[in-house]
Amino acid sequence: MHRRAGDAVRDCHRGDGAVVTVADLLAVEGLALRVLGGPTGTRLRWVATSELDDPTPFLEGGELLLTTGLRVGAEGGPGGAGWPGWVEGLARAGVAAVGFGVGLGHAEVPPGLVAAGRAQGVAVLRVPPPTPFIAISRAVADLLQRGERAAVSAALQTVRDLTREAGAARAT
Repeated sequence: MHRRAGDAVRDCHRGDGAVVTVADLLAVEGLALRVLGGPTGTRLRWVATSELDDPTPFLEGGELLLTTGLRVGAEGGPGGAGWPGWVEGLARAGVAAVGFGVGLGHAEVPPGLVAAGRAQGVAVLRVPPPTPFIAISRAVADLLQRGERAAVSAALQTVRDLTREAGAARAT
């Protein structure tokens, strides 16, 4: 079944042709990511890595923010604001999810971070020790690229359909 004329082109223009969600990333084999709380249908636009108390000036929204929490205690939260304040700032900045790498500064994801993520609607993912952050970045880039290719293919098919229909209309 063909889509209505122009739907694929409009989708590409809006950027909807390359929708990648937290759930899509969780499904990538080999990363062993696990969601601990928050929504998984949230759209991912990119990946950022930070150990800053306040990374928000460097974010645009839609990011998966990767961190190891090296600068904070288990319940302290960055900048002394605690996890709720930190996640609230990330939510205001439009961060889609936080990926917390365990095994360096923390044996597990701090429960306060998980609770704050749930409260603010920001997914919190556990990144296990063998999974390098660069592998997550590559996976998101690959998912985005696949989505872009699919959107372009759909747009080209729409152009072909329109050309065929225009030719058929002239012939009648």
